[in-house]
Amino acid sequence: MSESVTRDRLRPAAETAIHDCMGLASGESCLVVTDDEREAIGETLVATLPGITPAAFETGLDADYDRIAAECRRLHDALADAETVRVTDDRGTDLTVEPGDREWRRDTGVVHEPGGMTNLPAGETFVSPAGADGRYVVDGTMPPVGRLDEPIAFEVEAGRVTSISDATVRETVEEAAAEVGDAAYNLAELGVGANHAVTDLVGSVLLDEKAGGTVHVAIGDDAGIGGDTEAPIHLDGVLTDPTLYADGERVELPA
Repeated sequence: MSESVTRDRLRPAAETAIHDCMGLASGESCLVVTDDEREAIGETLVATLPGITPAAFETGLDADYDRIAAECRRLHDALADAETVRVTDDRGTDLTVEPGDREWRRDTGVVHEPGGMTNLPAGETFVSPAGADGRYVVDGTMPPVGRLDEPIAFEVEAGRVTSISDATVRETVEEAAAEVGDAAYNLAELGVGANHAVTDLVGSVLLDEKAGGTVHVAIGDDAGIGGDTEAPIHLDGVLTDPTLYADGERVELPA
């Protein structure tokens, strides 16, 4: 998921959607809803297109959604019962997350059932982990920087980010921490991209995090994706060439 909107900005959109059979929202940020707000929306079908760009229309939206849904299901089946999920790569990433009782979720782009919600472009299976330790190195896209020229390293202990190598990202998190404290450093999400149509990263994290073969890790708010931490940021960082393991067994990433 991408950078969240604040709750006071979300509620009017949710209230409006209650009265429609379908809601379509666009803007600079991702529409993230809490469980209570999801219940209030009821049977409305909701699709959000935050920060939509021509590149997203030309690539991420022009996709085989049955294929995306099948890949998301396959990933879900491989990950849903794992006690630990590990991500490694040649850049120094070695991060282990513990989902605990948190639910793995799928964003497939298919919203046929009453109450269905999705981001567009779609294509990921993700969780807000109960715990995390290790190190991850973002080499793809990371807000507020965009497409990276140099990798950014993050150290994680007991579910909190303790070190950020990039000054711009670090300052963004520190500004959020001045408002909400340690919640800003929460390891909020581990997601696996499953959109075959996203073949090149363009610097838009909403699109880039969906690329097949990538993993993304987020800092900050996870209240809308099964966690219990509220923060004014949700910063996803994309890893372009990871290896993924569920309880020690390698998980094949989507092409």
